[in-house]
Amino acid sequence: MNPFLYFDAQSQLETAPASDPDMANLDDRFHIVWQYDNPASGDSKIVWKKIVPSVEFDIEYTPYQAYIADGTNPSISAYDDHVVVVYMDEGLVKCTFSGDDGETWSTSVIASGLYPDVEVVDDIFYCAFISDGNLFLVRSKDGGATWAAPMIVNDVVGSVVALENSVEVHRGG
Repeated sequence: MNPFLYFDAQSQLETAPASDPDMANLDDRFHIVWQYDNPASGDSKIVWKKIVPSVEFDIEYTPYQAYIADGTNPSISAYDDHVVVVYMDEGLVKCTFSGDDGETWSTSVIASGLYPDVEVVDDIFYCAFISDGNLFLVRSKDGGATWAAPMIVNDVVGSVVALENSVEVHRGG
């Protein structure tokens, strides 16, 4: 195998400066997302890459990469061929999802909110985010296409401070 077959070094996709990375590990591959802030335009994009170690050696050697959304603060989770990325875009928590391991992507809107995080347990995706001083939790049973109504999960209404990366969904609850 030619180790330079897929070498990118930003020749295929500009990805730096990069911030707010997240990763979803599967048995034979992993998916990575991060925020790319375009210095020329000032726009922020969500960058996705899939790394299959049996095909390429590292993150720069992947044929699987794309801008999948405009926005900030991405979080990713995956199982089987289902990949869900949640992120912020103009005051909304949105979801970009794939049911074919990143070959195609669709988008859904979850709710108004900030700083989302996503985790999958069995085949259900859970997303938590902050809105109006509260921590909300929503779930998707169809790979991110639709989301249940948000539920407040904090004990004291209005007591949650919205800070970047302050939300973390854990598989244990």
